[in-house]
Amino acid sequence: MKSKNIQNTLIAFIQAFPALLAFEVVYKMLCAVLLKPLLSFIMQIFLNLSGYSLAFNERFLNFFTNIPGVITLVIMLALGALMVYYEFSVIILLLYHRLHKNPISLGTAMKMALTTYKSLKNLGAVGFTAYALGLLPLIHIGLRPSLLPQTRIPNFITGELSKTLMGNIGVYLFYAVIFVLFVVLLFVLPAMVLDRVSFLRAARKSFGILKRGRLPVSLVLGVYVILWIVLFNFPGFVPTYFPGISGNGPLTVFLSLFSGNTFAPLMGFLLVGLLRVTLMLLLLTILTAGYSGLDGQINIDDGALPLIDEKLDHMRERAMSFFHISRHTAKNAWTHIKAHPFFIRHQKPIALGLVILAAVGMFSLFYNPPALHSPIVIGHRGSSEGVENTLGSIQGGIDQGADYAEIDILLSKDNVPMVIHDSNLQRLSGQNVNVYDLTAEELGELTLSQNDAKGKISTLEEVIRTTKGQIKLLIELKTHGHETADVAAETAKVVEAQNDEKNCMFMSLDYSLVEQLKTLHPEYTVGYCVYGNLGKADTRRLVNMDIDFLTVEENMVTKSLISKARKAWLPVYVWTVDDPKSMQQYLDLGVLGLITDKPATGREVIDQSH
Repeated sequence: MKSKNIQNTLIAFIQAFPALLAFEVVYKMLCAVLLKPLLSFIMQIFLNLSGYSLAFNERFLNFFTNIPGVITLVIMLALGALMVYYEFSVIILLLYHRLHKNPISLGTAMKMALTTYKSLKNLGAVGFTAYALGLLPLIHIGLRPSLLPQTRIPNFITGELSKTLMGNIGVYLFYAVIFVLFVVLLFVLPAMVLDRVSFLRAARKSFGILKRGRLPVSLVLGVYVILWIVLFNFPGFVPTYFPGISGNGPLTVFLSLFSGNTFAPLMGFLLVGLLRVTLMLLLLTILTAGYSGLDGQINIDDGALPLIDEKLDHMRERAMSFFHISRHTAKNAWTHIKAHPFFIRHQKPIALGLVILAAVGMFSLFYNPPALHSPIVIGHRGSSEGVENTLGSIQGGIDQGADYAEIDILLSKDNVPMVIHDSNLQRLSGQNVNVYDLTAEELGELTLSQNDAKGKISTLEEVIRTTKGQIKLLIELKTHGHETADVAAETAKVVEAQNDEKNCMFMSLDYSLVEQLKTLHPEYTVGYCVYGNLGKADTRRLVNMDIDFLTVEENMVTKSLISKARKAWLPVYVWTVDDPKSMQQYLDLGVLGLITDKPATGREVIDQSH
């Protein structure tokens, strides 16, 4: 871009900014209060039709293998893509006309955006859906859709991969590839909106523009990307987190809004949101100017506006007619109720009852039961000291002040509960052997290597005997699919034989194992370990699960979930979190257990905050 072009672009951005900001604020509110709840409602309807009122872990994957699940997926992806496309289309159209000295109103841009849906009429819509709901939220640099601004690969996936050199390389390569893809597709949105071409053609256009683009354009985009990464991806530059206030008592909510502890972080969070929106609008201005200035073709259908106005007027008339009919019906119903003898005789009790119902509703909305216990530190697979799940790593957890050591259980060939995570031992032993092919004795002879340390596979009995009185155990039951005995029953036998049931908690990713163990020993403390869910995780459904705690992956931690779990008298533990800032954020939300590879860090954070 020449200096004059840069100046014109900035002037157009400043002139269009008030209208664009108003649109973005309203659209984000619309997504929060209407569009997202609508998609959630659709999902819940189809979940109920399929017999899944609430689906965790592999159950929500199973849901998408049946017909209602496939229909739901198609509907939600289609609606999501349409919503994202419309948001960007309005912004780009308003910017384009401002850049070319032919400004249009926001209302006109919103109507004109409807004429650009031609770009989504073919199979290219599938590509745009993957781009809008997959790539953009995952890379989340600049172009952040209001409907789905950010997603990330769960830490339990990247964390496992990062435990090996090849896994680490694979993670970095993946992010490098999607970043390059993001850059290559930068001009896709202007091409689809302004030239009304399919996603695939727009992708080719974007690549062509970048190939023949001048150096100043690349420099401007490069500076922008670096600025975004520095501001929002490096901790400490700007506040990017606010714990929220839902789930607290009404008095606490009222007072906290006017206290420095909440008001200042809230204002900071809102200002950072404003900064994100501003930078996104600036990027779209640069892309729109760059597209139209680098031989990008324009194919805006202004002639369709009268037809759109006609259809909108018709819809408005129908909406107003429905509103007047509804208001008239409600007015007649209220008149009938007021004239009813029962209402006349019991006006005061009815009014009192309504007031009580409203008060109960407000109380249930804000009431948060007290914490069931003080926050605890749980060493993930013992700790990162020594080889995971070995006596050395558990000793590391003891030395670092962990309250519990989380260990994994798999059955050996002779049905002995062994403390090991992987069914195949290639990663830790270097040998391509399986746990289910070897006896307990044979497994104990293998040497494991990790973290510049050596270790041996222990039986659950050995771990309990060695650590009893020093640390409690959180035992995760796992399956490898080759069991000839019940892993829940075999694990319980060992714990009972060691008389250590009061010092152990149990959990599993497999809900059937949770149910089996709870059926065998209702007195045990048994939890469900989850990495994702579909459906509304409300208090009633959580109570009906008959569990004692909930262990959730970091992506699932929200104020709403914590509040609902607490109302169901379920403590929530989060896995696997090693960053002290994240630990503090989760504690602020109400998490009562930190499962971490670094128990010393978790101990320090908890001790400082309590």
